[in-house]
Amino acid sequence: MAKMSPVAPPTGTPSKPAVAAAGSLDAVDLRILELLSADGRASVREIAERARIGRATAYNRLQRLQDSGVIRGFTVVLDPRRAGAGLAAYVYVKIDQHAWRTLGHAIARLPGVEHVALVSGEFDLLVLVRVHDPSDLRDVVLEQLHAIDGVTATQTTFVLDEMDGVGYLFPDRLRPRPGGAEAE
Repeated sequence: MAKMSPVAPPTGTPSKPAVAAAGSLDAVDLRILELLSADGRASVREIAERARIGRATAYNRLQRLQDSGVIRGFTVVLDPRRAGAGLAAYVYVKIDQHAWRTLGHAIARLPGVEHVALVSGEFDLLVLVRVHDPSDLRDVVLEQLHAIDGVTATQTTFVLDEMDGVGYLFPDRLRPRPGGAEAE
């Protein structure tokens, strides 16, 4: 299941990374990805030293990983509660089937929407919303989401607590949680 980006890809840009590029990661690529996932601010010099490769090799590998879509970008990991979004909810959305892609992108642009996924089952989309309080959630769901033509029904589930998983590529390493504590 692919994550829908909040903005449609520019014309002429492939919407999915090349499968061959992702399937051809070698041990050096995986080490670079592991280092970056632990510290996204690491310099090329630091990555080269820790991966035991030359700086030019590290730079070229990073560029190839970006060009192939394996690395989609670099960002800051925020603690939503400390950043003012203390209420999280999953909103299950039923939609008219003919326009799922358009609707997914429209929903992804709503304020507070962190993630939109096309899912199987009774509902069509699963939307993670982070907002300040219940009135903000009401506005997003009842006023903005339901105003989108093609949205036929929603069901909202509040998040009571969250735990980070270990991830896909590096399950043996615990991911640091925002604020410094390690995930368990």
